[in-house]
Amino acid sequence: MNKGTKVKQQQRVVLLALYLLKHIFNHNMPEKKQVLNFIQLRGLMNIPKEDLDARDSGEAIWRNDLAWKRQDLKDSGFITKPEKGKWQLTPQGEENVEIWAAKVKIRSEKTPDWEAEFTPDVEEDLYITKEVVRWARSIADTHLKETAQSIGILPR
Repeated sequence: MNKGTKVKQQQRVVLLALYLLKHIFNHNMPEKKQVLNFIQLRGLMNIPKEDLDARDSGEAIWRNDLAWKRQDLKDSGFITKPEKGKWQLTPQGEENVEIWAAKVKIRSEKTPDWEAEFTPDVEEDLYITKEVVRWARSIADTHLKETAQSIGILPR
């Protein structure tokens, strides 16, 4: 996987986790540890074995990498750091997740057996998981349908 694809997938996982934590679990400003534990426990990211190793700081490589992606997302206006150690999705970040979810739904509907594409060989090359696609489809099936229709992503 090229570095750009890896970065985009990692950023997507962070945004999705923050969206789910806010809208389903009522955690509007979760701590870094909560977000990363949520990602791992909910299977939102394939974590390569080598990324389980620790950096010099003692933190697992994948956790450290996602913390840097959080900074990139902050610089892009998708999340804020309202308090030290806290992560918060901005309205722009929420809209980004919702538009992306609608796109994922459309793409997955064009391929009815989309889950079959997540073979072990393919999963080794992806950071996102089937669970990410399932959540995206679920988000798109809820109130997002109207949003996606209003901006022309889904037909009326």
